[in-house]
Parts: sequence; C-alpha cells; structure tokens
Amino acid sequence: LFYHMFDNLAVRDYETAKVKPHLATSWKATNDTTWEMELRTDVKFHDGSAFTAETVKANVERVLNPENKSPQRGNWEAVDRVEVAGPNKVVWYTKKPYPVFAERLQNLQFVPEKVLKEKGPAFLAENAIGTGPYKFVKWDRGQQIVMERNEEYWGPKPAFKTAMVRIIPDATTAVAELLAGRVDIVPAFPIA
Repeated sequence: LFYHMFDNLAVRDYETAKVKPHLATSWKATNDTTWEMELRTDVKFHDGSAFTAETVKANVERVLNPENKSPQRGNWEAVDRVEVAGPNKVVWYTKKPYPVFAERLQNLQFVPEKVLKEKGPAFLAENAIGTGPYKFVKWDRGQQIVMERNEEYWGPKPAFKTAMVRIIPDATTAVAELLAGRVDIVPAFPIA
C-alpha cells in the first residue's frame, strides 16, 4: 500500500534493474561522504502542501530520531545529517562511505512536515498523507483500506478511480471471494 499512497526519492527501472530518479531528479557524490540531490518542483502532498528540500530534511530527521522508533532507522543510520541547499536541493552527509545510498532512496516515504509537527507521527500512522498516485480515504481496521486516485498527481494517473484492499486472512475465503467476483486479486493461492 505504501507505493500507492507514497512516493520515494528513487525507483527501480525494471528493464535495466538500475535505480532511477523519482521524487529526486538527480543525485551525485561530491566526495566519499557527501551527496548532492535535486528534487522535483511539481510535487504536492495529498493535503496540498508542497514537497520541498525541507520535507526531505524533516523526514530524515524523523526516521533517525530514536524516540520515533522508525522501522526505517537501520537503513539510514549511516546518514549524519541532511542540509537544505535551496528550495529543491539537499545535501546528504554520511558518517562514512555508504555504497548503498542510491539503493536506499527507493525506500523512504515522506509526510508533510507541517502535519508531522502539528499532529505528530501517531496521527499520520492512522491518516496517511503522501504524494503518491492514490489518496487515503478510510481504514476499517482488520477489514479494508480504501483509496482514491490523486487527480493532482505529478506522474501518470492510475487507471482506476478507486482502489480497495480487503483484509481476508483465510486463504480459502479469499479464493472463494475471487471465484465469486467480489475481489480481483488475491496474494497467494493455497498449494493443496
């Protein structure tokens, strides 16, 4: 679901298997522990706020803060700090050479820094606000998550206006729902 509601700085090109720009338009190492990064200028969060260099800095600091207990922290511990070098430019400093830097750019989801400051991570855990092709509509815990197409999305628009993810823990029931036409995809079929 993260990839439907949130964008990353980079994505994998499935034809070349290389990491390519997404929210970041470019990055380059200027020495063994410094990376300069340019960001897209046309990205808005679902709440209408702009995605900027300040967004990247605030979110990296959020992930690195041990009090937040972010599951992403281990992926980014090599980062010493991120500095804003312009509205859409950041400079990353790592504690030592970090050869998987570009790989890690594929897995860092961003939330609006204003909402993060005003309402906190607990609010955002229940109310997803990202930059992705789908907007969060509602979450019926243990039952379903409903999303709608983000008409203001900077990239290609999804084909479907609404996407619903139903939680069906029993594989037999999931297959029965598929066969009855009440779901379109199930993650796995039982072997026997």
